[in-house]
Amino acid sequence: MIRYGTGATLVRTADEGARVALALLALDRLGSAALGGLLIAALLVPHVLAAPVVGLLVDRSARPARLLGAAAAVFGGALVVAGLAVGRLPTGLVLAALLAGGCCGPALTGGLSSRLSGLVPADRLPRAFGLESMSYNVAGIAGPAAAAVLAGLTSPGTATVTLGAGALAGAALLAGLPLAGSAARSP
Repeated sequence: MIRYGTGATLVRTADEGARVALALLALDRLGSAALGGLLIAALLVPHVLAAPVVGLLVDRSARPARLLGAAAAVFGGALVVAGLAVGRLPTGLVLAALLAGGCCGPALTGGLSSRLSGLVPADRLPRAFGLESMSYNVAGIAGPAAAAVLAGLTSPGTATVTLGAGALAGAALLAGLPLAGSAARSP
């Protein structure tokens, strides 16, 4: 449960902080709040659109921990690319990376939450779901705050890359979770 909680909090903190970091990054490098909004939309819109597909993939996966870890790694990688590439590479490439990362977003939230019951015995589920809820709250507060503080102390690019690195660390933790795969997979 410690590995799960740490990994989930890291990737969710990156997800929440990305909104602030990307806006500050676009303002810093290109002076464009509009581009900041576009970057945020590229990351967040796929969360909604991809959720049903991601849920199905996680539910039917023979190795859900690896799938969740890979999704978190793609998400983190997209933030690293954005932090390094905004204003330096064509915007279309950055948007494509963020769209790919955004498609993985539902795995960081509902995808992880849906597998919690496979990690703990039934009698410990209420406490586990309480801790799970806390990870969302911590991420919702710490993510934007960390992005703003890091951007102020270093740069928005560094803040974005740091959030991405946090998601990559979370991915490594999640990929090694002892999660059982789907017993009823279709042929």
